Amino acid sequence: MVDSTRIPAMVVGAVLIVFGLISIFVFSRMNEQKIARCTKDTKAVVTKVKEKGSKEDKSLQYETDLEYMVDEQVYTLHYTLNTDLGVGTKIKMKYNPKDASEYYIASIDQRGDSSRVIGVISAGAGLAVIAIAGGVISTRTYG
Repeated sequence: MVDSTRIPAMVVGAVLIVFGLISIFVFSRMNEQKIARCTKDTKAVVTKVKEKGSKEDKSLQYETDLEYMVDEQVYTLHYTLNTDLGVGTKIKMKYNPKDASEYYIASIDQRGDSSRVIGVISAGAGLAVIAIAGGVISTRTYG
């Protein structure tokens, strides 16, 4: 029988599992649909790079601005990356021909596609919390 002190932990575990499943299926599906819509090729150019953090504590990141042009209109993108791409670097990208502001940069966005990883970790943590709170895994020591 489950006592009232375990119920809050089991609720937290259930929320983690639901969040994990949403991350795995819904967010991943949305990303796949975006990729399918972005069919036209162009190139983005790195226009600005600014260091953020420090090398000493391994928190160095690069605030990177990119620009691309479609039908004489310039679009600006902003990314925080772990690598300095260098100003002037050209990057292959795809955009949606029906809405040029929707884009996909495989070399950058695939690295950032962490919804599945976060989902699996979240669902696993939720299962562990429920197993511990439900008494399936004993946390008591005898002695």
